[in-house]
Amino acid sequence: MGRGRPVDWMKDGVQLQLESLGEAHVEYGHLDFPKLKLSVVGGRPFSLGGDKLFRKKLLKARYGVQNMEESAQKIHMAAIGTPEDHSIIFLSHNGPTGLGSSVDDMCGKDWEGGGDNGDPDLEQAISLLKETSTYSIPLVVFGHMHKEMVDRGSRKMVFVASDNTMYLNGTIVPRVKPLDLGGSLRVFTVVDLRDGRITKVVETWVSVVGDNISLKEEHVLFCSSVKGSERLSNPKSRSTRFLGICWWCSLIWVSWKSRVEGIGGRRWWLAGNRVRKGQSGMEMVVGLGIEGGAGIGEGDGDWAGNQGRRGNQGRRGSLRRR
Repeated sequence: MGRGRPVDWMKDGVQLQLESLGEAHVEYGHLDFPKLKLSVVGGRPFSLGGDKLFRKKLLKARYGVQNMEESAQKIHMAAIGTPEDHSIIFLSHNGPTGLGSSVDDMCGKDWEGGGDNGDPDLEQAISLLKETSTYSIPLVVFGHMHKEMVDRGSRKMVFVASDNTMYLNGTIVPRVKPLDLGGSLRVFTVVDLRDGRITKVVETWVSVVGDNISLKEEHVLFCSSVKGSERLSNPKSRSTRFLGICWWCSLIWVSWKSRVEGIGGRRWWLAGNRVRKGQSGMEMVVGLGIEGGAGIGEGDGDWAGNQGRRGNQGRRGSLRRR
C-alpha cells in the first residue's frame, strides 16, 4: 500500500502490513539471495516471549500453528528449504531461550519474577538445524527485549556462542528521535559480514533532515580481527561492509545492506526492505545499487536505501514505490 493507492478498509490491519512487506515477509519462511549465497529465515511472529504462545487464534488461522512444537517444526522446515550452499541468518521478533536468565541478559526479564523470556521454539529449531545439517548460521537477530531496561540499566545486546553463531538484539527504543531544529535521528544496528563470518557490529545513529542524511554517532558493540576476536566499547571507526538491521516491533521485518566483492568485477550494495508509515498508510521500499555504476532497483528514502540508490558514489538509480 504505497502513496496514491487506495486503502482497502475491508482488510484487517495485520493483512495490510503483511502485503506491504511483500516478499520481505519471512515469518515461518525464508528469503534467498543467490548471489550472496545467503538466506534469511523468519521465526514466530507476535511473540511476547516465554513458554506460552501469544495470539493463539491468529497463529492457528494464519500459519496453522497451535503449539510450540509445531512452531519449532515450521521454523526448521523453512530453514531446510533454503539452498544447501547458503549461510542462514535467523530473523525473529524475539530471541531464543538459552541466552541467560539474569535481568540484563539478552532475553532476561527485567520485571517482577525474572527469568529467561526467550522463545523455546526458536531455540529448538536452531538446535535441530545445527544437529542435522551442515548449514552455516553466522547470525541470529531479533528484537522485542528493549536495550534500556525498567531500572534504566542496559541489557547485553551481543553474544557469540562457542560455535561462532552470533546472537544480536537490535531493539533500541525509540528508534527515531526528533531533532530540536527539525528532522530526526534514527538508529540502525550494522553488521559487517565477511567471508561468512561477522567481523564488526556497530550501533549507528543517522541524522535525517529533509534530503540531508549524515552519520552522527557510532558505538562498536563487537569487533573481530584476523588474529582473534575482541569486544570494544566505543572506538571511533567505520565499517566498510554492512548488513544493517532494524525492525518494527509489531512485525518481523528486516532492513539489510551488504557489500559483496567479486561479482562481475563490481562491488554490490544491497540495501533496504523496510516498512514505514506515511500519510497514506504503510509503504515498503527497497534499495539496490552498484558501487561505481548506476544505482538500480527501488530506493529507501532513509539512510540504507539512500546508499543503495546512489550506488555508493555511482550514478543515481531510479526510485520507485511498491
